[in-house]
Amino acid sequence: MATLNPKPRAPIKPAPEDCCQSDCCPCVFELYEDELADYLNALELWHKLNPPSRNPQPEVESKSTSDKSNS
Repeated sequence: MATLNPKPRAPIKPAPEDCCQSDCCPCVFELYEDELADYLNALELWHKLNPPSRNPQPEVESKSTSDKSNS
């Protein structure tokens, strides 16, 4: 089943060697920091829109399993 509201994916942190040490504007690390801030904001919103289930799946499965054993 496709998720209509997929969880945001964290940006990939650049390795130290990804920086050219030329004082680029913007530096790959500055771009990463911006992407990370956007990701954290999106993740916070995603958690608000997708609260944890009150009936976790394992409890539902164990109930159906116990119903079958009582039959």
